[in-house]
Amino acid sequence: MMTFPNFMHSTEQIEIIVRTAECGSIARAASALGIRTADARDLLKKFEDDLGHRLFVRSIFGMRATKEGEAFLEYYNNRLREGKGLDDPCLGDEAAE
Repeated sequence: MMTFPNFMHSTEQIEIIVRTAECGSIARAASALGIRTADARDLLKKFEDDLGHRLFVRSIFGMRATKEGEAFLEYYNNRLREGKGLDDPCLGDEAAE
């Protein structure tokens, strides 16, 4: 199992990673979080640079988790959900219906 160094990161960065994986797009993840796509992209890139691993394969068809990204998501997804109780990430207001 991959281990992740304990470096400074924000809940917002973790939310961006989790939502990007769930939505398959950083633009949809940013929209679901109510932040600008450029800001989400910058936070994700800084996180990946600090971690030393790319968490997503980027393509014109969207984003999908790398092997490292899948390991990261497995580790943090439960922590984030337990702490924040996230709604469905991609449906926005539709999730409340």
